[in-house]
This record gives sequence, C-alpha cells and structure tokens, in this order.
Amino acid sequence: MPRHEPTGIHWIEHGSGVPIVVLHGLMGNHRLISRFTESVLEPRPGLRRLHLDLPGHGRSSGEGVASSDDVADHVATFLDDVLGDEAYAVVGNSFGGGIARALTARDPSRVLGMALIAPVIIADHARRDVPALVPTDVEPLDGGTDEDRSDFAELTFRQTRQHWDLYLEEVVPGTRLADMDTIGRISAAYEFSVRPESRFTTYDRPVTFILGRQDPVVGYADALALAATYPRATYLVADAAGHNPHHEQPELSAAALAAWIDTVLSSTA
Repeated sequence: MPRHEPTGIHWIEHGSGVPIVVLHGLMGNHRLISRFTESVLEPRPGLRRLHLDLPGHGRSSGEGVASSDDVADHVATFLDDVLGDEAYAVVGNSFGGGIARALTARDPSRVLGMALIAPVIIADHARRDVPALVPTDVEPLDGGTDEDRSDFAELTFRQTRQHWDLYLEEVVPGTRLADMDTIGRISAAYEFSVRPESRFTTYDRPVTFILGRQDPVVGYADALALAATYPRATYLVADAAGHNPHHEQPELSAAALAAWIDTVLSSTA
C-alpha cells in the first residue's frame, strides 16, 4: 500500500486507464466500500481505481488536518501529484461523499462524474431531514464488541446476521485504525467553510445518488433537494436500506453504480 509523503495518504490502486477515485466515510478506511465498488468496476477494462484511506483514517496520517476543509485540501494535493492534470471520476461514501462534492466544486471541469453513496449533504445532524429508525429483521448477533453492536444498530435498517457480518468485515476494521484525535478535530469543524454547491450554478456531468430510504444518519431528502444543481443526476432511493445501502440492497446499488460508470465512460469516449 503506497504512501504519498506530502499528505501522508495511503492508497490501494488497481488497473489502468480512466482514474476512478474512491473515498470512504468517517471512521472507516478503504475497506468500507472497496469490495462493493470493485465488484462493479473491476470487470470493466480501462479503469484505474484508486482507493484512498482519508487523512486520519486507516493508515493515512492525520498530521495537519483539523477540519473537513483540510481533508479536501489533502485529497486535492494528493490527486494533483498522483494524477497531474488528468481528469477523474469520483465515488464517495458518507463523509467521502461530502469530500467528493468539495473536490468537484473546486474544479468541475476536471471531474468526469460523481457517484455518491449515502453522502453527507448537511454537516449538522440536527438540521438533516432523516427518518426515525425502526429496524426490521433483527437477529441475534455474535462477535464484535458492545460498541460495534450499538453502532451497527444505529446505522442499519435490516439488522440481519448477513449485514452484521459485512459490517464486521468492512466497517469495523476502519474504526480500529482511526486516529481519534484527528477524527475529533474533523468532527468539530465538520461543515465546509464554503458549501460546495454554492461554487457553481450547475454541474452537468453524470451524477448518481445511491441512498437508503430508512437511512437514519443522512437520510435521502437532503440529497433530493440538490436535483436542480445536478441536472444529469440519477437517484436510487432504496427501500429497506439504512446508512449502508450497498450492504442492505447490494443488487440495486450495484446496478446504479454500473449504469453510472458506463455513462461516464460513454461521455469520455
């Protein structure tokens, strides 16, 4: 796993061709969505997939990071160095979705498209339009810690053993590696100094939102409110899915991501 020394960002890279930058959520690492995204992207030739550990997450350093703005700055510096001036598409999950929006706002002409999986739209949780969580399919859970089970219960609509196993495999490892001092600083300055969508009138390249209808963390309504800004946006609001729709509705989520990347590639041909 290489390290970009100026930013301390670690990343995993597969393939060659059009760069696809994959950004995970807060308290995770690249494993949070890498299996899912690779299942869709790997079979398609001509894609260079870069799975980052965000600053202060996974194996990436949190040095010099004290806000969401700083995270976006570090990722932008990484991309400038690693990709030069090459255009790229971006997949962002939760907090990583917010970072994807911030990157696009800085230079819309360079971003070929965005796929946003349960993205953060509004930083302040109290101002988000989110549904109350009334879980279903609740099954006894084995393994993990009490904190893991509590976090899972707060994020997940269909609380089955299958989804719990995915959570243990893909979410929990990132929580073990997270630099909590850096996470605390980011959380204290979670809102961007400038709202990404205020930097442009519209972004008219392919955008797909993959949302959970029962997502108690970011909901889906705040993303729908951005439709006018993203005139080429496709929305999947998946029923029976919480904050990890790629776990709870994998087939729908994969179909949406596949349609998005195919549109991105056809737009760049």
